[in-house]
Amino acid sequence: MGNSRYVFNIKGNNFRLVVKIMFTIKRVYIRWIGTHKDYDRIKNIESI
Repeated sequence: MGNSRYVFNIKGNNFRLVVKIMFTIKRVYIRWIGTHKDYDRIKNIESI
């Protein structure tokens, strides 16, 4: 996805989890979680 952001499909692709992974400091930040339908409504995915 870019900008150290990764998208994971959860529960048989019913939900999506967007995280930012900072490998240098060994941290994972949850940026967003919701349904695929809600994910598709996001206008600018880079803003989350």
